[in-house]
Amino acid sequence: MNETRRGPVLVFGCAWLGDMVMSQCLLRALQAQGAGPIDLIASSWNAAAAALLPEVRELIVADFRHGVLDWGKRRRLGRELRAREYAAAYVLPNTLKSALVPFWARIPRRVGWRGEWRYGLLTDCYHPRHAPPHRARSFAALAHPPGAEFELLPPALRLDEARMAAFRERHPDYASGEWIALCPGVARHPIKAWPAERYGQLADWLAGKGRKVALLGSKEDGKYAQA
Repeated sequence: MNETRRGPVLVFGCAWLGDMVMSQCLLRALQAQGAGPIDLIASSWNAAAAALLPEVRELIVADFRHGVLDWGKRRRLGRELRAREYAAAYVLPNTLKSALVPFWARIPRRVGWRGEWRYGLLTDCYHPRHAPPHRARSFAALAHPPGAEFELLPPALRLDEARMAAFRERHPDYASGEWIALCPGVARHPIKAWPAERYGQLADWLAGKGRKVALLGSKEDGKYAQA
């Protein structure tokens, strides 16, 4: 880890739930390299998932409006964070606005993929040609020099045993066996969703391996169950 100095680390997390889970690949890489305490910026609607990341010292909940710059709110948060004297910030979204908080927080090292034009806001603005194709690997790559080979440390969420026990009591069918949960829905932009038939193919493949498959989602995601 090429920190300018040792100290706490700030990670600006992604808005989407799946990306928040995959961001743990970066957190684990930083922790394995001996990074200081890690704080994470998340929105209120994915904060529950962010709270399952054991590497996070403090969860900073900041709700910025989707598609809006929220210039004043981002600047206020950045100024509030200056006193924490972070050694480095890792910006996972590719948007220009996501790089504003670490910039205003005066964090000396600010790392992210180029995405939108962010030169000046990021001190380490990696070119997309160095980005691995898989999202989780591209997050973890930010902890390493551009183009470096590394071992991907997969997500390993901190489970709430009390909630798990209560769930098993309410749903005894899920109390035994090895289950795989598929979450096919998308909150916005349905074009980003995997085709329903692909979920069906994956479920068939998992069943052939002896796994039990459960589908998680809203009522709108019921169509995937027919795939």
